[in-house]
Amino acid sequence: MSSRVCATVTRDLMPKTVSLVFRRKALADLLALRTHIAENAGHDRAGIFVARIEDHCRSLTLFSKRGATRAGFSPGVRIAPFRRQAIIAYIVDEARDRLIVLRVFGAGQDYDAALRSDDDDADAPD
Repeated sequence: MSSRVCATVTRDLMPKTVSLVFRRKALADLLALRTHIAENAGHDRAGIFVARIEDHCRSLTLFSKRGATRAGFSPGVRIAPFRRQAIIAYIVDEARDRLIVLRVFGAGQDYDAALRSDDDDADAPD
């Protein structure tokens, strides 16, 4: 196989990177997690934890469809766990090449109920 063919095949197999957008509720979730952890474990740990979640969200942009889809939520909602300590709910907007983080839940939060509630509010402004 020539190097030209290898380069073409490799480029075609490369995942498409999309841009990352956080919804207001996701940003509020991150702030609430940071506040909760800071109160219980200190500001340094809280900052590190939230930064790692943000890094994980950025990593989702490379293979954006790796999160599991779940029946019962809006079409296209994907769920990605983070170290068994958080759940990231997102959608992939293929038309605009972006990954939209809808919500971020800490361990033990009822994300099923929250996402269903968010579905009820889907027509409300963000």
